[in-house]
Amino acid sequence: MTHQDYYFEAANYVFRDWDHIPLLYQRMVEIVSSQFFYHNTDLDSCVEFCTLILKIRTKGTYADQFEYEPFKDLYADSYNEDLWNYEFNPEVVSDKFFINLNNGIRIEADYRDHLNYDGLLCRIKAAIAKQQEEQAVKTGM
Repeated sequence: MTHQDYYFEAANYVFRDWDHIPLLYQRMVEIVSSQFFYHNTDLDSCVEFCTLILKIRTKGTYADQFEYEPFKDLYADSYNEDLWNYEFNPEVVSDKFFINLNNGIRIEADYRDHLNYDGLLCRIKAAIAKQQEEQAVKTGM
């Protein structure tokens, strides 16, 4: 399978139920699929990870706290250009992303965790509960 085939397969599956696909989301899938292709990651894991990332973006709950290193240059307006092309960078960490909550909690999600959106929410809630429990112990409550 070529890189282009891998991207098209991933995009076709990820966006199969979408009527309109924003360019930003297309670029996100292109970046993830490029990273996963060149790291020899199976297509199912790529699709699963892309789907989770897009759910975070579309649900909006944690979109502002989302951090994925390969996207760092994406948020400039350059992704709108017709000639935009993602260049694979083997140095970036592409197998996980982070959610940075306002209370200092940093949630890590690795593609090997096989999380869906509900699983990520459970992980976030558990981390918040753990922090609250630790604060209660510190304050003697």
